[in-house]
Amino acid sequence: MRILVIQSDQTTHDSACCIYDGKNITFFLEERYSGVKHDCRLAHSLKKVMETNLTFDKIVFGGFHDTTIHNNHNFDVNFIESLEKLIPELTRSSLKEKNLFTNLDMNGLDAYLTNDKYNNIKHEDTVVWNKLSSQYREFLIKYNNKYNHWPKIEYDSNHHDNHAWCAFYNSGFDKCLSIVTDGNGQKHFATSASGNFKPYGESESVYVLEYPGKSETLYKSYRSFDGHDYSDVERKLKEKHPKGEFHFPGYMSVANLYGAVALVIGIDDAEECGKPMGLSSYGTKTDNKYIVNEYFTNTDLFDIRTQDFIPLFEPPNGYAENCKLAHAIHVPGKTIPTYEEMRFKYVPKAKIITEKNYKPYADLAKDVQLQTQEVICKLIKKFVDKTGIKKVCVSGGYGMNILANSYYVKELPDVEFYFEPLSTDVGIAVGCAMYHYHMETRNTDIKKLETMAFHGIAKDCEPPEYHGVRHTIVDIAKLLYDNKSVAVYTGLAEAGQRALGNRSILFNALNKDARNIVNKIKKREWYRPFAAVVLEEDAHLYFDMGRTKRNLFMTQSYDVISDLIPGVTHVDKTCRVQTVTEGYLYDLLVEFKKLSGHGILLNTSFNLAGQPLVETPKQALETLNTSVLDYLWFENTGQLISKSACQEQEKDI
Repeated sequence: MRILVIQSDQTTHDSACCIYDGKNITFFLEERYSGVKHDCRLAHSLKKVMETNLTFDKIVFGGFHDTTIHNNHNFDVNFIESLEKLIPELTRSSLKEKNLFTNLDMNGLDAYLTNDKYNNIKHEDTVVWNKLSSQYREFLIKYNNKYNHWPKIEYDSNHHDNHAWCAFYNSGFDKCLSIVTDGNGQKHFATSASGNFKPYGESESVYVLEYPGKSETLYKSYRSFDGHDYSDVERKLKEKHPKGEFHFPGYMSVANLYGAVALVIGIDDAEECGKPMGLSSYGTKTDNKYIVNEYFTNTDLFDIRTQDFIPLFEPPNGYAENCKLAHAIHVPGKTIPTYEEMRFKYVPKAKIITEKNYKPYADLAKDVQLQTQEVICKLIKKFVDKTGIKKVCVSGGYGMNILANSYYVKELPDVEFYFEPLSTDVGIAVGCAMYHYHMETRNTDIKKLETMAFHGIAKDCEPPEYHGVRHTIVDIAKLLYDNKSVAVYTGLAEAGQRALGNRSILFNALNKDARNIVNKIKKREWYRPFAAVVLEEDAHLYFDMGRTKRNLFMTQSYDVISDLIPGVTHVDKTCRVQTVTEGYLYDLLVEFKKLSGHGILLNTSFNLAGQPLVETPKQALETLNTSVLDYLWFENTGQLISKSACQEQEKDI
């Protein structure tokens, strides 16, 4: 049984394709090929799927398009049915046409219904076929033309469920509590008895999960509009999940609160939450409160601008006072509607964080870091106590918060945690593929995640295209000991955000200026920390590893107990750590230890600020040529290329 999942909501971020057969994962993330970070399109990754020359027993389409609008008496039934069918195509079209949503009226729908060149071709499953955008239909038709085969198709928009399944199947647990903390999951549309339209979307979820795909929902908090009555929705949810607890506290989720800090410190993308996490370590706790009623963000502190999925459905009595429709904005290469903008009312936005103005912003980041990790820890403890289950998976965008992850481990010493390294929306396709595989086959085999290197298709780095002088691991260790920066390219790329040796920049962690040197290479902010890769047997010499002796995927930070590694020691005396026991990285650390006495290096992702992780050899060479990196090493062939050599070769490529 081979499953293909195509995951994209086509308006926000992180489109991807995942192929899974119970043993192997093949993963394609759109941004790695387009060069647009968090790219929401699918042009490149769909082509890569076809290049695999694989056939599929089932193709699952993910996103938030599997949506039904119930009982909205403000509009004609036929109009509602037409709109439901057109939601995917309207969403995709909004990438090209400015203000399409805002200008849309009922008369405009007929043009979209009759202008689809793929309407005359039908899959046997017409219900799913009618939900697919023209891009998805075109892909299926190309697939059918190539293989003369129609796979089973399904639509799966269960955003938080698939976050949870990704963590569960990778954890090695047979049963667990799964906590999903996300900025916004699946979007729903509901109406009251009066016909008032009310959107709401997932923010925090708690499940009990078991093999092969048994799930019980215990808790959900939804982003919602203040002042609207969601009692009818809550009643229906309780009927479906009798053991569940449901809340509609307001428009801001816990993860949105964290994203708002990114926006206020001069970052244009709320996805870049690693930046406030790094800045928080420079801050001091204050008495400001951002959480109310135990678990929920205080929305009164924010000015919220939002353009809903379909703004023509603005409720007859308007939105809450602080929710305003925004116009479409232009992004280089595409036009998208402003989805949301969350600004602190009482904190002015900084243009850039400097070593002179950072303090109030660092204090804000500190407060939000402490309060969000405390509230999620409280939520975890509540359901551990309630269920007695002490195996816990953590995922969703906030699951990438390594400070919070480390806090949970310290606060809940009796709980065994698994922190999913694919916690952001890039993991949705993986979780969805695994879930559908297990449900189709009823397979209960437990396969713990052992590597993140399953992105893309292997590239040939052999001469004559790339002329490098062959160097051994011993040679590379000497370069690092001499404080040279070496970018490593080997094998398949890591699937997640963090490089673990296949697409890494390495540097001497013993160098007190390492952080400034590598931040200059990466063109990153001065307050950003760096991670370490260390021999697992030596990790205790540098870090208080506590009860966690192994950390393969950099999902936790640890207190630094040695003053010998200033290059990776953050201002708060912590470090994100990757431990290794095998492979070229292990051998390299052994050689570096022979020279320096220490089996530890700085390890950061092979990319520059604002760019995706390097995918191809050509991208690797371009990154070398446009940065102050010293060397690029193709580990699988041994070729070492200096910056000057790269510039000469680029003329011929």
